[in-house]
Amino acid sequence: MSPPHSASGRRSLFLLVLSLLLCVLLPAPAQASDREALARIKLAYLYNFIKFTYWPSDLTAGFRLCIADDPALAALAEQQIAGRKLRGQPVVVVAVAASDAAEGCQLLYSEHGEHPRTDAGVLTVGEGRDFVEQGGMIGFVVVQDRVRFYIRLDALRQARLRADAQLLTAALEVLK
Repeated sequence: MSPPHSASGRRSLFLLVLSLLLCVLLPAPAQASDREALARIKLAYLYNFIKFTYWPSDLTAGFRLCIADDPALAALAEQQIAGRKLRGQPVVVVAVAASDAAEGCQLLYSEHGEHPRTDAGVLTVGEGRDFVEQGGMIGFVVVQDRVRFYIRLDALRQARLRADAQLLTAALEVLK
């Protein structure tokens, strides 16, 4: 899928880039009592990861954002993200167990544990550089009170996914 070229498409792309940059610039909450605020920042990132990633297949049936083993985060995502449109299709939030296959998911977020085994076409997001080094595609990290992320290009390619250049530029580090 190629980026939009119309004036409204360029405006939408500009707004998306701006929102991704704001995610990078927003400080991460420092106290345990601020976990919901940190979760909201990560959900904003997840939504932007969706916007700046290109999938090999058509998403005519909608987009499934799966959250593994975290019912509270899935409920928050349901409030914050569910129903938004992606390329004209609704985003559906699904709570899953990490041990289950991510069948039908386009993005699988797992805060705990190792990189889950998935089929091609599933963007895997987790926590830390270790997650990315173990085969995950994007790993969150907090650096100087800011939420940042690592991206692993070869894992994206193996899954037949492509990250937009703006997403790669916003990453703390791109691992090849």
